[in-house]
Amino acid sequence: AGEIRKLPIVGLAGIPPDDVTAVALNVAVVDAEGPGWLQVLPTGEATVGAYSNVNTDGPHQTRANFVVVPVAADGTISLHTTTVTDVIVDLLGWFSTDPPEGAGGRFVPLPNAQRALDTRLEAAGPLAAGTSRRVSWPVGVDHSDIAALVVTVTGAGATSEGWLQAYPADRPSVMATTSTVNMTAGGIVANTAIVPVGGTG
Repeated sequence: AGEIRKLPIVGLAGIPPDDVTAVALNVAVVDAEGPGWLQVLPTGEATVGAYSNVNTDGPHQTRANFVVVPVAADGTISLHTTTVTDVIVDLLGWFSTDPPEGAGGRFVPLPNAQRALDTRLEAAGPLAAGTSRRVSWPVGVDHSDIAALVVTVTGAGATSEGWLQAYPADRPSVMATTSTVNMTAGGIVANTAIVPVGGTG
């Protein structure tokens, strides 16, 4: 608990030794001792405790999440946890400044993760069942040439079992076609998604 562990990442499992801007991972916490969370971050280049990637709300839980994380200049990422737990990191792929021909685009990291919405701090309060709420565009980012955002969505304190979906604001037809986070009553669950953005940002 409280540890920050550095994990070398470039040059492993077919990932090139250079020109890697970020990696796609599946990260699991296994048999966590109790409530807490795990953060995956570029070593020395993000604020420890600014966000979570995997949350547990009780002892002996095993939970996983998809994570896209920038790679630090020394080719590593770091793991920070608030509770004692085993951690599994599966490498799925990487992003490059020079993507292969046919790639649709490339990952561009923000200087720091931005919390775009926290209903616990809003006058409007929690989302009610069956409602939607627009999320503000990240500060300092031009949306004119961005097709999608990488976001971590956390459901906290649900009153019953249910799910939450992140979707482009100008495509209401996709509502209820998939879930981004599945929740149980009173729990805290996070998931990462790549979400297309609406035409208005």
